[in-house]
Amino acid sequence: MNASVRADRRPGDLTASPEDQAHLEARLETAVWGAGIGLREIDLTQDCARWFSDWCERLNVDPCEGPSHVTRWGANVHPDDVEEASRRFRAHLAGEEEYYDAEYRIRDQAGGWRWLFERGRVVERAPDGAAMRMVGVCMDIDARKDSELDLQRSRKRLEVALESARGGMWDLDVAGGEPRHTGFLYHMLGVEGGQDSDSQLWSSRVHPDDRPRVREAMRRAIDGTEDLYEAEYRLRHADGTWRWALDRGRALERDASGKARRLVGFIVEIADPHSLEREIIEIANREQQRIGNDLHDGLGQDLTGIALMLRGIGAQLRKEGSSACVDIEEVIGLVNVAIENTRSLARGLSPVSAERDGLAAALQALATRATERYGIPVTFEARVTQCLPFDDTAATHLYRIAQEALTNALRHSLATAVTLSLATTAGEVQLQVTDDGRGFSGTALEESDGLGLRIMRYRAQMLGGNLAFGNGMDGGAIVRCSCPLGS
Repeated sequence: MNASVRADRRPGDLTASPEDQAHLEARLETAVWGAGIGLREIDLTQDCARWFSDWCERLNVDPCEGPSHVTRWGANVHPDDVEEASRRFRAHLAGEEEYYDAEYRIRDQAGGWRWLFERGRVVERAPDGAAMRMVGVCMDIDARKDSELDLQRSRKRLEVALESARGGMWDLDVAGGEPRHTGFLYHMLGVEGGQDSDSQLWSSRVHPDDRPRVREAMRRAIDGTEDLYEAEYRLRHADGTWRWALDRGRALERDASGKARRLVGFIVEIADPHSLEREIIEIANREQQRIGNDLHDGLGQDLTGIALMLRGIGAQLRKEGSSACVDIEEVIGLVNVAIENTRSLARGLSPVSAERDGLAAALQALATRATERYGIPVTFEARVTQCLPFDDTAATHLYRIAQEALTNALRHSLATAVTLSLATTAGEVQLQVTDDGRGFSGTALEESDGLGLRIMRYRAQMLGGNLAFGNGMDGGAIVRCSCPLGS
């Protein structure tokens, strides 16, 4: 009998000679030994099995050869794994699945547990479809499974740490265009996992004012201009509020040109980074208002009382023909100047009041004083078609924005005329300062991060609005603050 005929025959083939069968089995045992796998044949009609190598002995696992093999082998499977492995085994025997495979832990003869991967297939069935004989292989995957479990445990520890820090991980395939996040982002934004598609979950919820800055930071990290990506920005929560986040990442892979193929990073929820500045500004406003009221109602009234008393003394001295009348009149004049200066200081410290006709009157007075002080015409225009629902604090924020923008224009723009305007349009109020000076340079627009401009931005944000800088069509600078009328 030639080799090709022998190769077509399986172990146990009754048509093969004993010599051929022994030869085939020896070759088969050598092959499975070299592959490091266990080869098993199960006679399902007798519930007995036969192994074609010493694989079980090498792993110190009971081969359970002989009768009741399936039952005895199953008794050694880990209790947590036996149900799923048994379900898969029965499904294949019933012909519901093309093959059987399972990962499970088996108890070795020392009492320890070892991970196995098993795959098998029924190779012979009775006329009624009942499984009669099954052949399968077993592989030792303990080392690989330990590595997987270690990785899972590491990831779980990382997730717990990040969740404790109110943070989560993300992974960006640059070609895909949208990062994949861990479940924290859904929790942070108050949405159920999968409620928004991945292409919308993050990008659609970044605050419009923050989006250009975030995109630029991401672009620089992708292009390699910066090693790290970092940005602070707001994300819209499901309830409509804005949550501040600190986002950091770096490139894991770059192509030959240095462009990132993949970025990974983490995002954590943070308190409003501007809350301290906001509190400082509010405290400053309240303190200025208090000092202004004290000047007006305290020192101003005291000086007025002194002036009245001096007038009475002056009248008495005139009756007596005293030469001190001239000195008294001079002192009265000085006190009147002090009264006017006190009132001016009080108006500057507490500029907006409903008793003085509110914001529009305060802006008109600001334009008048600026004209007198700088000698440059400042025009105030009011196009207010509805009542401004601002309290004194909110109106003071708008006034201070106008004051800072106007002072900058008069001092630095080389302008010969400035226009200050207040207008309402479609549920929004716009405050604008326009001059005919040299305008903003490109560098100034990019680097406009001085303390005065930062405070102006904070004030605008406190009103729920935004601040914009630009140049007019005919030259000159424009500073515009827009905020909703409901602020």
